[in-house]
Amino acid sequence: MSGAGTGQPVILLVADDGRVLDPLARLGIPFGFYPDDPEASRHLLEEAGEDGTRLPVVLFRRGPVLADPPTPSWRRRSACGPGPPAAATC
Repeated sequence: MSGAGTGQPVILLVADDGRVLDPLARLGIPFGFYPDDPEASRHLLEEAGEDGTRLPVVLFRRGPVLADPPTPSWRRRSACGPGPPAAATC
């Protein structure tokens, strides 16, 4: 696993084309990244009830699992509460 930010990951991300990973890194939101590699991500996908056919998969520490999410969907949830992601405190 690799990632950015400090502290415990708020988001775990499996396989990404940059549309989720890049903004998370820019905003400094703590995340863990797992490549599209069955050995590296299988346990996360199984726990989330996903099979890896819809990527990326975004897993939130306190919430839903999003498979192949539209950008606005994950952005609304990336803050640990209401408000813009940059203002989030977890």
